[in-house]
Amino acid sequence: MVKMLNLTTKIYTISELNSMIKTILQQEELLQYIQVQGEISNYKRYASGHAYFTIKDANSNLKAVIFNSRVQKLNFQPVNGMQIVALGSITVYERDGVYQLMVERILPSGQGDMQLLFERLKAKFEQEGLFATQHKKSLPLVPKAIGVITSPDGAAIRDIIKVSKLRYPGVKIYLAPVRVQGLQSEAEINQAIDLLNRIPNIEVIILGRGGGSKEDLWVFNSESVVRKVYASRIPIISAVGHEIDTTLVDYVADVRAATPSQAAELAVPVYQVLQEKVARLQKLAVQLQKQRLLRLRFRVEACQNNYIFRNPQLVFRKYRQNLVQKQEQLIKLSSELLNLKQRKYRELLIKLEASSPLKVLARGFACITSEGEIVRRIAQIKPQAQLELTLIDGVILAEVLELRKNGR
Repeated sequence: MVKMLNLTTKIYTISELNSMIKTILQQEELLQYIQVQGEISNYKRYASGHAYFTIKDANSNLKAVIFNSRVQKLNFQPVNGMQIVALGSITVYERDGVYQLMVERILPSGQGDMQLLFERLKAKFEQEGLFATQHKKSLPLVPKAIGVITSPDGAAIRDIIKVSKLRYPGVKIYLAPVRVQGLQSEAEINQAIDLLNRIPNIEVIILGRGGGSKEDLWVFNSESVVRKVYASRIPIISAVGHEIDTTLVDYVADVRAATPSQAAELAVPVYQVLQEKVARLQKLAVQLQKQRLLRLRFRVEACQNNYIFRNPQLVFRKYRQNLVQKQEQLIKLSSELLNLKQRKYRELLIKLEASSPLKVLARGFACITSEGEIVRRIAQIKPQAQLELTLIDGVILAEVLELRKNGR
């Protein structure tokens, strides 16, 4: 059977069709404020602040968008691969003719996923040494001023101011107001740490907030915040949540306090206790000084009663006798050394005289030279050569008439 076209049926443009489909979907109650569970992928936030991403499971994908006003209220940073539950409504993006989920709120799929991410980051920072004890800085005994990074409207700042002023009324407190949850809180906390590190007289920083859910406290597990706390030149006390709450900032901070009030107790000493301690130290110093003077007096008296001071000639006599003995020993050793040297001198003189050429000449020998050289062999001279014969009592000049070798 062939169906005839009704030429009176309206012809729609693509824009009109997409708009009609969008209206139909928005009027469908089943598609409004539904919860969708899946994994985040292709998450991207644009300059406008809006974030676009895909929610997927093993078999399908769903486009999603969350506008800037909603993104700012999130308590954690969505990342690819995170399992979430998104609350929103199905609508159509008319330009592309694509239906999508307009997200109102995002929640982690379960505490197990957040805990897994927490443990993964914790293991990473431990391996890098960010939690090592040797990197912890000591708190000052009496800080000139303390810096506080927290919400200006929360109970944490009120508790810190109350406890600090009660313990040490003269302490200065610098508040760096920040948001302690939501996406903008991460950047604000990092900027506050940098700001307080540039103020010269601040000697300790308290970073904290009141208690809350794991999602509320998630900014204190942020990698950038953890690294910023680690890099601070000023020691930081973490006071995040209550005693049962634990964040990664608690591990990297120099000191961890269970509550903001306890952080103030750790940072600021009790003025009255300091006064009492100073008084005790002053008293102890006076006692020690008296004991020292007493010991010195005993030493002076002992010196005064010593026989050396009563009769110092005894000391000089002893050293004089010792000096005389040393002089006598020196004279004796010098005399013995001189005799030894004289004896060796005579022995050498006798040996020298025995080998003297004058002794040889005295026995009738002569020293013959020709042209200044001593003649030892007949081959050194020729007939008619002029010779000098040195005797014991003079020199004879001679001329060679004939040469005769031995055996001829």
